[in-house]
Parts: sequence; structure tokens; C-alpha cells
Amino acid sequence: MGCDIDEIDTIGESAREALAARGVTNTNHLLKRCATAPGRAELARMTRLREADLHEWVLLAELLRLPNLNKRSLNLLCAAGVKSLDHLRDQQLEPLMERLQHAKSRTRNPQKVRLPSVAMVEGWLSNAPGTHSDVT
Repeated sequence: MGCDIDEIDTIGESAREALAARGVTNTNHLLKRCATAPGRAELARMTRLREADLHEWVLLAELLRLPNLNKRSLNLLCAAGVKSLDHLRDQQLEPLMERLQHAKSRTRNPQKVRLPSVAMVEGWLSNAPGTHSDVT
């Protein structure tokens, strides 16, 4: 079924409504419709959303397929500059943990933001190479 597209914070309310009007209400729908450039172009035409935004969102949707990666973690990863499986695959644990900590400190209320554990991040890093990317 996938996660609700609300899990991707960069999808604003009007974009969520436009996507929902075309049957895209969860990350599996987004992955199916936007995995290819022609698919993104068609959905962009139908929704009047930018293809670049659709591409960004589908890359984030792929990250949500990783075990133990949720909305909060996705937001921190984005703030740390990791916005795709391919980019996550290139990361080393210690520098990524430092960037996640820095991203947490820049949030509006860092006391309420929970930093993912080292074990959790290690899990993402070990699962990322085996997670097939369907986005072209």
C-alpha cells in the first residue's frame, strides 16, 4: 500500500489535492506514476505540477521504502542533503551522523526532534544498496 503522501513534507496541500484528484494518494501510487520521465511529464500535464517537483517527491518516496525510515527521519535526511537512494548509498556513517545532528540543531525546536540512532542509520546504509531504484 505504501505510505500516505503526507509523509513527504515537501508536498504542499495544493499539490496533494492535485495528486489526489488524479488517484495519487500514497507513495506506491507516486512511484508507479512518476518512476519514468514520460510518467512524470504526463502527471505534470494533468496536475499542472512541475516535473522537477514530481521527480524530487518520487525519489523521497523511494527512501521511505527502507526499513525504519519514517517521516521524521526523512525530513532530517533531506535537511542533511540526502534526497535519494543513490545519494544515501554514497554516504559514510560518521559524516552522515554529524550532518543529521547539524540538521537537527537547525530545526525550530531541536529538543523535540529525535535523532535516529546509529543502529538505525547503519540499517539504512546497509539496506540502501539492496533496495532497487525504479526511478529513471
